[in-house]
Amino acid sequence: AGHTHHRDGPYKETVRRGIYFLRGIAAETEAGYDWQRGSMYGHGIALMALGEALSMTTDANSRRGSDLYSLVSRGASFTCVAQHHSGSWGYVPGSPGDTTVSGWQVLSLVAAKRSQIEIHTHTLRRAKKFLMSACTDRDYWFGYKGPPGEPTTTAIGLTLMLYLGESPEYTPFYNAITKLAERGPTLNNIYHDYYATMALHHCRHPDWDRWNTKLRDHLVASQATSGHEKGSWHFEDRWGDIGGRLYTTAMCAMTLEVYYRYLPLYEEVEAFPL
Repeated sequence: AGHTHHRDGPYKETVRRGIYFLRGIAAETEAGYDWQRGSMYGHGIALMALGEALSMTTDANSRRGSDLYSLVSRGASFTCVAQHHSGSWGYVPGSPGDTTVSGWQVLSLVAAKRSQIEIHTHTLRRAKKFLMSACTDRDYWFGYKGPPGEPTTTAIGLTLMLYLGESPEYTPFYNAITKLAERGPTLNNIYHDYYATMALHHCRHPDWDRWNTKLRDHLVASQATSGHEKGSWHFEDRWGDIGGRLYTTAMCAMTLEVYYRYLPLYEEVEAFPL
């Protein structure tokens, strides 16, 4: 909703303390700043948060003078060094990885690039190569580490391919996006629904409104409204039970924010104003 540690409002102090915490737990390494705290999931998500904070609170003239710039730059450096030679990221730096861990690293590097932070030239190219190895014959049906594909990793793969330059007008890719839209949101696997929402939003798919209306109304209706759980979400499924209420609430909030936080990657060309 645009609340930052710089802008006055009811959440300024909350955001400031969150960023202060992430700054405080940044582990110094030869490769850069490390936010793993147990796995590369943590590093990627922390770096994405700081990258978005940097882009929201600075402009091109003041960016390099921000203390967040150094944090994000050195964090992105660690991400690049941690990549496996296959192009994936695993739970620990340098290990062969999977689509889910790799997804957060790509998103965090994209957030860093939005602030003109330079990353290793081969990193995203290798990531795209890994993703294509996780599907069969350009069918864009992505698996966890390789074929066969499944719905959640396909939602991740399609989103990342858009960020990595795949054209939504390429027929096989468009067909895969359309099949994703036709399957509809799962309504309980919020990990799938978050990435799928991003994919459909970024390529301006014709089914976006139908998809978003169904998912948005479900999330609004299923949010807890009383007791200590008020404002949160929890869905009983394999991953929701593992991640818990905090995980589910964060993912639901980010899903509802997709079209507020991001402009579509592939905008229609506007008519020249006369």
